[in-house]
Amino acid sequence: MSEGCNPSSIIERHRVMDDSLHRFLEDAWGQFELAERGSAEAQAMEIRIAGRPVRMRFASAALRRAIGRAFEHLRVTVPSDCPDLTVGVWDSMSSGVPMPPPPWPLASLTGRGDITGWGTSERSVSFHVPSGMLSTLDWSAKRGMLWIRDAADVPRYVRSMPMLPILNWWTCRRGMQLVHAGAVGDKEGAALLEGAGGAGKA
Repeated sequence: MSEGCNPSSIIERHRVMDDSLHRFLEDAWGQFELAERGSAEAQAMEIRIAGRPVRMRFASAALRRAIGRAFEHLRVTVPSDCPDLTVGVWDSMSSGVPMPPPPWPLASLTGRGDITGWGTSERSVSFHVPSGMLSTLDWSAKRGMLWIRDAADVPRYVRSMPMLPILNWWTCRRGMQLVHAGAVGDKEGAALLEGAGGAGKA
């Protein structure tokens, strides 16, 4: 039996990969906290999604405006003692804090943001090459992170549907599914309006 088909060899590779990903996410979160502590404009935002408390921590006011605006209708004034998810949002350009080198090779990146072969049931990562935006979720820590090279370069489509990978991973684990659609309704029920992008669902 070749090494590539040996079950114990495969398990060991997965263990090593998961350990590498865990260390990277811990290091990256440490860098986020460094950027947050070093900013005079760091802000937090408490929201609820499907009744669950989510805390967003922005290392800069610019990111709070760019990313947080889409969640204003979900904002609550009383912070939760135990958020179901905490998301750290930061950039390296304004903070001067670099992102640690990732453990995956460039060949693992795909055009849609997937990182082939990386990610486990506990940890997910996505890197969108055109925007230079990294999304992560560490389920065991109930912690997500959104990093972009420069807060001034947040794409327009990201401003309208921010944190999409993170929220998709999180809602899936909570038995929910994100959909790209419009909806109309009242207390009796609602109708979901599907259609391709640009069809006018809004």
